[in-house]
Amino acid sequence: MQKIIALLFAILMVPSLALGEQSMKDSSMRLLADESDKKQEKQEDESGLQSMQEGSMEEVTGQSGITMAFDDIKLYTNIQGAWYSDPDGTENGGGASLGIKELSAMIDINAVYRKDGNFKSPGRGVQGDLSGYTGGDFLFKPMTIDVTNALPVLSDAAGQNVAGVRVGLPSVEIHASAVSIDLAVHDDANPLDGSGETKSFGNIEIGETTMVITGGSLEIAPH
Repeated sequence: MQKIIALLFAILMVPSLALGEQSMKDSSMRLLADESDKKQEKQEDESGLQSMQEGSMEEVTGQSGITMAFDDIKLYTNIQGAWYSDPDGTENGGGASLGIKELSAMIDINAVYRKDGNFKSPGRGVQGDLSGYTGGDFLFKPMTIDVTNALPVLSDAAGQNVAGVRVGLPSVEIHASAVSIDLAVHDDANPLDGSGETKSFGNIEIGETTMVITGGSLEIAPH
């Protein structure tokens, strides 16, 4: 009787065990499926990020040309000698030198534009005397550098497209302080080595100098 009961119990348990095993398998499959979905989502995210990065790079590399603005540039120049030397001299004498003994100047470069008949520079007035200017108003222009397959002037002159670099000139005021140029004569052909004697040959005085670039362009092409 006990054997019969045990046999019936075993028969009843088999389907339950089978269902339990199948349930475990289903759970494992769902877990694997979840992991697969997460992996796929991660790959899609990474792919999207990579795509975005490549797109950004295309925007960067797709941009062309360079723009530069010049303003409030201060240059101090000092020249301690610029000579023309004649080492042979003449039949009756040896070589000597003629040139500039010393030259110094302060140069300022500022962005500039002209509006309603008045010159203006960002944050300041112009430094030089531009009262004699007879041109019209103009807007501020930065320097631009572009590479093109058709330079306007050179292409027109050649009758066909000429590729090269086009430099758009900036609108700037260039102001130089007053300059005193000391001319001198040196009694040998080596005026910079400290030997010999230097005698004054007079001097040249130049007042303040102002130049304004209002625009224009420079084209560079191979030939």
